[in-house]
Amino acid sequence: AASDRASAPARYAAIDAALSKQVTQRTLWILQAHQAGLDLFVGRSRALERYRELVSARMPPENEAAVRMHMAWWMYRSEKLPEALQELDAARQREPDNRQIDVDQGWILSEMGRQADATESAGKAGASDEARVLLAVVAWRLERRDAASHSFRAAIADDPIWMEPRWTANTFNAPTAKVLAELRTAELARRKKEALRAVHPVGAARSN
Repeated sequence: AASDRASAPARYAAIDAALSKQVTQRTLWILQAHQAGLDLFVGRSRALERYRELVSARMPPENEAAVRMHMAWWMYRSEKLPEALQELDAARQREPDNRQIDVDQGWILSEMGRQADATESAGKAGASDEARVLLAVVAWRLERRDAASHSFRAAIADDPIWMEPRWTANTFNAPTAKVLAELRTAELARRKKEALRAVHPVGAARSN
């Protein structure tokens, strides 16, 4: 989807067909959710209908939660934010203790401008690197730059993938990817200042 949006569903279908006889039933359901999500992402008319057929099948609650979470993220990527929240709410009913649901809800709520609700979701999710980045994005959107930078630094100390621009651009919607790019730029500038201070402590102090 990142490299060629239009052809993604057909290319994924070929992968799905190759894997379908080799995976567990749970993985097969998740593969089918991704197929429906890709179809939705490119605007295919029957994508949601096929997805509804998938979740109407009898499956263990934790499997249904996983399927709904994956589809919710594709709904988010497809700019269907209220629908994505509804799927995550349904997923929570099947797996109430799944903290990833809180993080996923937080990203969507933040993009909807509901920063207080996004902060609450991040708090429920615990101290994962993703929850910290979510808090950084919320703080940045609220123009709390120091708090945002602090949270972002803590997150990238755990997982530097958040400094990779192509990964974030291909994972999140454009508004969130833009904030993440600004956080990266601020972090790189901070590192440059620290490096200058280490080499030329007096000059660096004067430049500040």
